[in-house]
Amino acid sequence: MSSIPNTSQPGVQVRHFIWTSLAALVLLQLSGCMTIAKTFLSEAKITHHLDNLVVMQTSRSLTKRDKMLNFEICKTFYKNYQDVFDVLFVISNVPRQKFVDGEVGYYGVMAVVRNDELGTGVEIFDHGGWFYSQSTLRGVMHLPAKDLLGGGPSLHEFMHLWLLDREVFPTVIEGHWGFSSVNGQLGGFDINKLVELDDDKYSAGLFGINANFGNSLPYAPLELYLAGWISADEVPDTWVAEDGEFQFEADPDNPDVKKQQTGPEGYPIFKATKISTWSIEQIIDVLGERVPSFEDSQKTFRVAAVLVGSEEFPVTEEDIEFVGDQVLIFSLKKSLRESFGLSTYNFWDATGGRASIETDGLQEFRLR
Repeated sequence: MSSIPNTSQPGVQVRHFIWTSLAALVLLQLSGCMTIAKTFLSEAKITHHLDNLVVMQTSRSLTKRDKMLNFEICKTFYKNYQDVFDVLFVISNVPRQKFVDGEVGYYGVMAVVRNDELGTGVEIFDHGGWFYSQSTLRGVMHLPAKDLLGGGPSLHEFMHLWLLDREVFPTVIEGHWGFSSVNGQLGGFDINKLVELDDDKYSAGLFGINANFGNSLPYAPLELYLAGWISADEVPDTWVAEDGEFQFEADPDNPDVKKQQTGPEGYPIFKATKISTWSIEQIIDVLGERVPSFEDSQKTFRVAAVLVGSEEFPVTEEDIEFVGDQVLIFSLKKSLRESFGLSTYNFWDATGGRASIETDGLQEFRLR
């Protein structure tokens, strides 16, 4: 026999008010929730099963940053393929012109799904269930245009499997190298180009504090260490401007516009009053020992590439051929610079031949 609560008691009154309010909110938003649920449960449709590429069609917009897109793609993918892939490349069939026009506001993102390695810039966690992967998937890289795999930021996003939102040393952007001499895919400059100017100011050539010009340079030693591809002994000390800040001044032709200050050679100037030098031992003190070490770490990654089209951006045979070729070139175990005279790095070359990705033979893992 249930008892009737005494609603004159303050605690009961509060609980009664909360439950009544929640019930009213549910009733008021029921139609909206049903719409959201329908959108969440929508599925992409596979149109092509190829050797190194799966092609899907979605009803979602491909010019907006939509976190639900990855879930939808993974839901469809894992209904058709085994859970044996380390990374999925989700590539939107959008032309680069959309970036020029300002419709797409980002160049790539890595959704890290799970991590069980110690001593990197990523915590231990497992969100595989959200991505329909029970065991293997480490990350989903979304490239919002069809030509971003070959030119980048594909190398940059791949490195986020080992450095996401941790601060390895003091920097202006978590998960990136900022004003430091790392000189890698996640930012930083070449220490050989560092010039000390007057008044706590410096220049260091052209560099980015969170990225460095797509796939135009390889992984830095510190990045190779975090990924488990070299030993700690191979990582040089890192020069860090802990409070670095680019300098700007009024444009003499337009006083309302600020332009970046540049040094004698035309390179951007930054100012910093707190300079430090970080050894790999200090970095290990922050992150802990890397487990597994570089002797036992993963060196080969099974990747599935998924080209996604929409009503606005339908996939043509030319698109399939173009993206398929990019997937092939990005996964080749040879240098694009030495073999083809290109100015970009693919994955194998960016690691110095220490690691590789496998993208072909997809149909061996097909369930239906």
